[in-house]
Amino acid sequence: MMNSQDIISLSIDQISKGLQLELQHKPKLKDEGDPEKILLAWLTPIIKHLLDTNLERLLHLLYRIDVSELKVKKTLLEASPDEIASSLSILIIQRQLQKIALREKYKGFS
Repeated sequence: MMNSQDIISLSIDQISKGLQLELQHKPKLKDEGDPEKILLAWLTPIIKHLLDTNLERLLHLLYRIDVSELKVKKTLLEASPDEIASSLSILIIQRQLQKIALREKYKGFS
């Protein structure tokens, strides 16, 4: 069974891979504090940059990560401009944690 720190660390690696990022600025996970907040604080500026510079690439990467198209559209239409990056980041994190949980659940079945 994976602990919270392991799950978040694996999420960082998988999100970086999905977004085709170099891990130059990998967040430092501490024993204290909420690792998911650390992950969100790390990911939001990256998503903001993609929103500002290359929306088409961001949408393609969200598709590759397998974030629900309906949720992405809803976020883009309903979230305020200041909240779009953090809302998309939350969707990415939730999807990644879901994929990790499913892999962990079915690890022994293959």
